[in-house]
Order: sequence, then structure tokens, then C-alpha cells
Amino acid sequence: MLNREPTPVLCAKRKVENKMSAICSWNDIKTVLLDVDGTLLDLHFDNSVWDNSLPEAFARKHNLSMSESRSNLYQHMRKVRGKIEFYSFDYWSSFTKIDIEKLHELQQEKIAFRKDAEWFLSKISGKKATFIATNADRKSFGIKDTKLGLTSKVKGVFSSQDFQSPKEEQAFWSAVQNATGFEGSTTLMIDDNEKVLEAAASYGIEHLRFVETPDSQKGTRHSSKFIGINNFVELFK
Repeated sequence: MLNREPTPVLCAKRKVENKMSAICSWNDIKTVLLDVDGTLLDLHFDNSVWDNSLPEAFARKHNLSMSESRSNLYQHMRKVRGKIEFYSFDYWSSFTKIDIEKLHELQQEKIAFRKDAEWFLSKISGKKATFIATNADRKSFGIKDTKLGLTSKVKGVFSSQDFQSPKEEQAFWSAVQNATGFEGSTTLMIDDNEKVLEAAASYGIEHLRFVETPDSQKGTRHSSKFIGINNFVELFK
């Protein structure tokens, strides 16, 4: 049983080192909401596609240099970041005239769990109501689910595409709450996106964790607002 193991510090109604946190144990948690890309899965796959494969394909398609291609793509990404379009394969396929799903399929050998993520899922899924809450397009999630069987490891999967509202918006959390009945005071949310955690906190989810190493090929990041973890085992120390 989880409550026989060392009690972790998960989150709080008080501040610890100016970060949103609260003292609680696994006994306080009934629902666990987990992000996919950068939380359960190594973000190296997605970064490889969006930072390398897409700019290369876009440059070839539109006869651009790599610097021009990246400039055009990144400028447009900044305009739609945090909106539902930012996460939509159909949107980006229309904008770039490139099959975004195909680009991902060509790189799928890079799809992998983050260190100890699969262990974590097996440890809690039978003891807590565990759900995936992701901004990933359903086509993106489908490619990863086919390889790793994510759906079979949790109670349910919610994509922002299901509600046409990203996790950065309150409507997403309202829809997930309606579907699951979670209570903010007994829910743990883990994500690598600080803006998403801010939205979850605004909605009333009290137990929050920020993933500091979403991409295995990049360095550690830190949040000024949320307590961070590198690996899931840290939640049990």
C-alpha cells in the first residue's frame, strides 16, 4: 500500500520557498492527473519533430533556407502558443502544407517513457484514479499509444482536442472535472508546463508538481512557482 511507504511532500496551501506547495501524504490523494509529453514521455521525440524535421520539410516544400524556415515557423508558433491551434496537427498541416502526422510516424523510434514513468504508472494506477490530461492532438497521442499502450495503463485519457480548449484555459479543467468528478483538494497534477500548472492551480487543484527534465537530451529547468521533480521516485522519498 502507498501509505506504508515514506510520506512524500506533494503540495500545499502554504508557501515553501515562495513556491506553491502543501504538506500532504498519499493518503490525501484520490485522483492523479498526468501530462504526457515531457512528463510521462521523453520530450526528445516531440522536440526532434518540431525543431528539426518540420523546419527541414518546410524549407524543402517552400524553397527556403533553414534560417528562413525556422524564423517563419517560430514566429507563427509564438502567435498561437497556448491556444488550441498550437497543438492541432490539422492546423499545422494546413499552415505548412506538410503531413504533420507522417513526420511524427517517421520519427516514432524515438518515442520512449521518461525514466521510471512506466514504473510509476504501474505503482499508482490500481490505487488512485489515474488519468492522462494532455494537450497532445489525438493523432499525436495515437502514435504514442500504439507503441507504448498508454491507454491501458490509466483509467481514462483526456485531450484538449476533445473539448477544443487547451489546458491553459479553465474550460479544460471544468470539462475534466465534469467527466471524472475530481476534487481539487485531493488531486495531484504533474506537468512540465508552468502555464498549465498555473491554470490548474487557478481552478483549485492543490497538489502540483513541475517536471524539471522533460527532454532527456537537454538540461534541467526550474520553476519559480512550483516544486519540481526530476523522477517520479522522488514523490516517495
